[in-house]
Amino acid sequence: SADVKPGTYTSTTLSSGAVLLQRTGHVEGNELVLIGRYRIHPTSTGGYVDFFPGHRVFMNRDGHGGYSGPAYFGGTRIGSFKLTPRR
Repeated sequence: SADVKPGTYTSTTLSSGAVLLQRTGHVEGNELVLIGRYRIHPTSTGGYVDFFPGHRVFMNRDGHGGYSGPAYFGGTRIGSFKLTPRR
């Protein structure tokens, strides 16, 4: 399974400091469930997801129970991605 803990999160995509998309999501096993189900590829610091070809986000442990990292499209960094645990 991925190195991202199962649970319910708020998923936030940011670009230039502005929120582009925010929604509730779940990590179930090795999948991130948002609009669809996306396989989480494990890394030593968490994991990454390919939402569609060319769009990849990284989820690195943030030390507070969540995950954050850069978001890429076509190999160019376009912003950041964050998973914040919902309690």
